[in-house]
Amino acid sequence: MERLEELNTETLFFIGKKDLADNFRVADCFRKVPNIRFIEIEDADHMLPLTHSEVLYQEFTDFMED
Repeated sequence: MERLEELNTETLFFIGKKDLADNFRVADCFRKVPNIRFIEIEDADHMLPLTHSEVLYQEFTDFMED
């Protein structure tokens, strides 16, 4: 965790706004990554691939195209 700021690749981080508190603490740690894009999804918990697959697909696609 203490070396996250050394990552130099573009990074995409997903989290549901109804996710677990521990996962929000992890997200806060990842804010150290210089080239990171955070996507917070409304009405979503930790099961994003099962409940919000279309949103994930669109965000992945946009990220890869950028």
